[in-house]
Amino acid sequence: MEEMGLVPQPPPLEENSRPEELVEENAPVLIDTEESKRYLRKHLEPDESPEQFLEGLELKRSLDKRHTLEGNIESRYAYGEGGAANAKIGSLDSIFSYESVRAEDIPEGVARILQKWGNEETSEANTRRLTSFELEVPGSPARLNVTDLLPEDYRIFINAERDVSASWVNRGERYIYLGTDVTTPGGVMTLLHEVGHTATEYKRTDKEEARYKTARKQNNDLKPGQYEKPSSEAMALVLKDERDAWAFALKKIRPLLTKETSTQFFDREVIEKYIHQTCLSSYSDEMREYVDKDGTLKVLFGKFLDLFR
Repeated sequence: MEEMGLVPQPPPLEENSRPEELVEENAPVLIDTEESKRYLRKHLEPDESPEQFLEGLELKRSLDKRHTLEGNIESRYAYGEGGAANAKIGSLDSIFSYESVRAEDIPEGVARILQKWGNEETSEANTRRLTSFELEVPGSPARLNVTDLLPEDYRIFINAERDVSASWVNRGERYIYLGTDVTTPGGVMTLLHEVGHTATEYKRTDKEEARYKTARKQNNDLKPGQYEKPSSEAMALVLKDERDAWAFALKKIRPLLTKETSTQFFDREVIEKYIHQTCLSSYSDEMREYVDKDGTLKVLFGKFLDLFR
């Protein structure tokens, strides 16, 4: 679903390029358990008022823009065919490189997901591969090489023309697709979040990975028009994975966002608010309806409709 007007953007997709292939024939069975329900009740984000919901959307829009140090909006970064580049992100310097791609280099799942969720087009003309990305504090040794945090066989693809409907990681085809301009605070944090998902996969046993894939399949089916209730185990596994990936992103960016380097839209407090009030809240809103009730999914659009009641 493309973000248009007041309609919320969906949560980032994970491993959903081929949802029909995610769950194997002998996949684990995930059920409702008291332990998983307790986890959800403890870690779901607080229910928001319609006003807080709109505030979160506006915060996301702000973080997905480029700003001068004075807070003025700048145009989207102008990507060329490829090469080395740099851009200011708040008071931080970004140093990165990217390259053009051939149509056959773009993972097949990218076009399917963008069409499914936002009716977006992808082609070699508007797609680039991000080959390196670093952040540094001017005049300081503080530095973060984001691409070095990825496993070597992963690739990062970006849309060179405009923001699109979603960002996600595909662990099967070993790539990240970033739907937001990487030279914005929101783009940096989304990229770090997706990189965080690749880090968690190496902490799981084969059995745990099988349970996770089953959980993702159940939760990726959690959308308007589909009313089958996912298990609390599945929701708890997905929520924990999201929280872990955002914890990874925060841990990596915090050393660079000091009192001296923070700006209006790239500040620890603002980033944490964005994570909880916008990113994790979107998952929580979808899941909350199922934790103690057996009703159908209505929270996301219920908040939207509440504005007009």
